[in-house]
Amino acid sequence: MADILLFINLVACNILFLGGKNQANLFLGLVLFLNALQGFAVSLFLKNHSDDIHALFFLNFAPLSFLIGPALYFYVQKKLNPSFQMKVIHLLHLVPMLCFFIVMTPYITSSFAEKIQTIKKIHENAQNIFNVKLLVGKSIHVYILRSLHVLTYVTFSLIHFAKNKANLKTFLSPFKTTIAVKWIRLLIYSIAIMHICNLVNTLYLFINNKIDLNGPLPLSFLAALALAYINLQIFINPYILYGFNTIRYYSDDSILAKRYKKDVNSNDLFTEDWKYELAAKVKSIELNRKFADQGYQLATMAVDLDIPKYQLNHYFKEFSQESFSEWKNRNRVLLAIELINKDYLNTYTVETLSQECGYKSRGNFNIAFQEVTGKKLSEYVKTC
Repeated sequence: MADILLFINLVACNILFLGGKNQANLFLGLVLFLNALQGFAVSLFLKNHSDDIHALFFLNFAPLSFLIGPALYFYVQKKLNPSFQMKVIHLLHLVPMLCFFIVMTPYITSSFAEKIQTIKKIHENAQNIFNVKLLVGKSIHVYILRSLHVLTYVTFSLIHFAKNKANLKTFLSPFKTTIAVKWIRLLIYSIAIMHICNLVNTLYLFINNKIDLNGPLPLSFLAALALAYINLQIFINPYILYGFNTIRYYSDDSILAKRYKKDVNSNDLFTEDWKYELAAKVKSIELNRKFADQGYQLATMAVDLDIPKYQLNHYFKEFSQESFSEWKNRNRVLLAIELINKDYLNTYTVETLSQECGYKSRGNFNIAFQEVTGKKLSEYVKTC
């Protein structure tokens, strides 16, 4: 089971590194990859692999674990503020990793034969896993401090999230904000659970003089469950990978719409600011004349505006002075009048004009024209 979870985790990392094409995904991919690397190093001792493989992964990559916390913190900052950019001062977050790399140089720079001897000593007495001598202290200090380091950054991330999650409302709709808040909170709590479990397991093994590295650890299942749930979310929630500008899955009947709409209070959603903001977006459709596309429907407009269909439907029902069909016909007829005034019919037929304005037939065009202007098309043409 552990191998399957680690494999899924690495697949998710590759998707984040290669498919997301945004900086936030790089931070998230780094968080998952380094957790997977740490988990793989631990899992080697729970199975009968060769000493060579153990020697390759035991402690060699431990300093990289001190990047998990900063990567999580920067991911949260990037999600709450898309304009966030790394600066030179942020390199200070690498100091703990560099310090532990220096502390561990006696082991990291030792020969491969010496590392194999260390692995054999651990197999003879499992307590030796905590007694590998470093430049300062022993390996037990690395195990404890790396968990505490991650948990410190989890605390920083949680505080930053609590103070700045309201920023999401400035560039996301309430529906999108709900999804983003739940995902970021889930990620922070999951990472916290994983490393609390790691810390407890480390202390349990250190205190217990009769440890069995081949036996189950008390909280391993809980840590694995937290990691698995994070990866599951990446595969089922495309917002995490691509963001809302690419993925549109919030139609009225979508699973996520049904799940998250319940959490949005309509009084908070349909505010005056929302009304004016959406009116401006509708105006943009009028300016680029998307309404003239044949078969243009409410659902198509919702996609063009990148908003849920139910919100656009509510706008036309409750706030606009006309229905969607009336809005579409009015703009199409106004376009037709503009073209007629520019002597369009001197070159083209009425049939062509109707198609240019989005109508499939001349008959429908004539009906719409009379409804909007109060005149028949033929009468209007004569007066021009």
